[in-house]
Amino acid sequence: LFRSKRKSEARAKRGFVHLAGEFKDAKAARITGVCLLAYANARRAAGSTPASIRYELSLLKRAFRLALQVGSVGTVPAFPTISVSNARMGFFEDHQFRAVLVHLSEDLRLLAVFYYWTGWRKRELLTLQWRHVSLDAGEIRLDVGTTKTGKGRVFPYRAVPELADVVKDQRAR
Repeated sequence: LFRSKRKSEARAKRGFVHLAGEFKDAKAARITGVCLLAYANARRAAGSTPASIRYELSLLKRAFRLALQVGSVGTVPAFPTISVSNARMGFFEDHQFRAVLVHLSEDLRLLAVFYYWTGWRKRELLTLQWRHVSLDAGEIRLDVGTTKTGKGRVFPYRAVPELADVVKDQRAR
């Protein structure tokens, strides 16, 4: 199931713990769409998020497909569709952001300003190196394959004077 050693491996193992709790002794041929729907409903009633349930079911579906490829099972059951709505919500208004900034250390203040203006993810920022910054062009680039979507990204930091100051301060350090 695992193509490489990524942090997703630990997440998958946690998912399989939940699946094993329900299907450990079940024969694959006896796992039906109704069983899967009952599993999803029971997990939801236990407080699991739709995203977690969908992920767990996707692990089991992948296992079924691999078993089908090698002839261990004859069919793959119908898996329920789990809708997930987890778009980020809640934003700071500028005055709220400024009120928080005054309580942060200088290092955290620099990070917060960068996050505020770019909206980039934690890993995207914390893995930046100076090779990603073009001082001449006034841009910061994320390489293809380093973002959640896999697409590269460019941010014209000079367009935001406050962010240009952050880059300047970091460079001076």
